[in-house]
Amino acid sequence: MPEDDHPKIDDDVISCATDILMRRYGCDVEEAGSKLRDWSRETNLGVLTVAAWLIEDAAGGGSGGGI
Repeated sequence: MPEDDHPKIDDDVISCATDILMRRYGCDVEEAGSKLRDWSRETNLGVLTVAAWLIEDAAGGGSGGGI
């Protein structure tokens, strides 16, 4: 499903992932967004995909993968 099919849900996922990064790294919202975009480029995955993976990891359902 294309990432723009559900913009409100997409925004919520990205916002949640940004909050996780802010807590995890003690950074502000701009730095967290930058980390999310950097990981998206590094993994060649969409930002929404990376954000969803990060949320799953934070909930204990992921492998950790170094983030």
